[in-house]
Amino acid sequence: MRFRSLGLKKRPKSNTSPKTKKNPLKIVLADDDTSFARRFSQFLTERGYETRIVSTISQAKELIEFWLPDAAFVNLMLPESNALSLLRFVHTRSLKRIPKVVVMSTQTIPQGVETMRRAGATEYLVKPFAFEDAIRIIDPEAVKTEEPVEKEKKETPDPGASMIRELHLLNLIIKQATIGGDVQTKLFNLMRMISMKVQALRCSFIRCLDDETGIVLASNDDETVTDLPLQLKYYPEVREVRKNGRPLVITNIRTSDLLAPVKDQLAKTPFETIAVFPVFCRGEFYGVVSVRMEQRNKDEIYYVEKFGQVCSQIISLAIGSSATPA
Repeated sequence: MRFRSLGLKKRPKSNTSPKTKKNPLKIVLADDDTSFARRFSQFLTERGYETRIVSTISQAKELIEFWLPDAAFVNLMLPESNALSLLRFVHTRSLKRIPKVVVMSTQTIPQGVETMRRAGATEYLVKPFAFEDAIRIIDPEAVKTEEPVEKEKKETPDPGASMIRELHLLNLIIKQATIGGDVQTKLFNLMRMISMKVQALRCSFIRCLDDETGIVLASNDDETVTDLPLQLKYYPEVREVRKNGRPLVITNIRTSDLLAPVKDQLAKTPFETIAVFPVFCRGEFYGVVSVRMEQRNKDEIYYVEKFGQVCSQIISLAIGSSATPA
């Protein structure tokens, strides 16, 4: 199985027309970006494929179980869940037909790609990608008669497209924080979203009970982690944020005076940079979002700091609006 990032490419249309397809493949498109999904669906329909568009993982699961599609293109993060949930469903349920599952995302993060690969994804496509390349993944026979491909032209990055992707991601985060359901599931999905965006090795939500005791309520790398007790004396960065109520970024854990008392515990850790953001519940300090990353340059740290502050405020609203916060 080979994973790759695919850019926009100009290719001639396939010679395979809808009329020549005796048994057209059935394809599920799971994406809450309705404009993209419609364009993709139209492209596939014009080439003889049957498509169904859904915007949630639960809808995609239902179609896979009862409509029996041949393939499913699923966006990495959707408001109620993520592609990993769908992959687990496909590979653990006794389905009459197991579809190819192609994960789509606006970003390519090695950690995320590897996670999807291990979970059974057929491919990981980075948006925007050429729809013709998507067909090559799910229906190789359809492109055997294609004409030689033109030499690819490197496209100039579009600042507007980058801004739209950022807004789309924030929209997903807000949706995830405000949809119904238990707080634990919300927090896990939010930690995954944040970690994938900033390429974190670990992103955790920690509730601070007092200056000595904390509880990990969610961590991006393990959905089962909840109510894991912590001794905060080993996490001086968390205690510092609890004390001041302000974000904290430690660019190099090896040279930090704050972390000097726990340098032995950090000696063999794979991360170099820590960012911690306070989260409030109804105006009172509640806990923190802790992000641990590999070494970052100045511009990357600035982005993480600003992005983390926005996300922590959204999480504060989500927890504060819950009748029974976690």
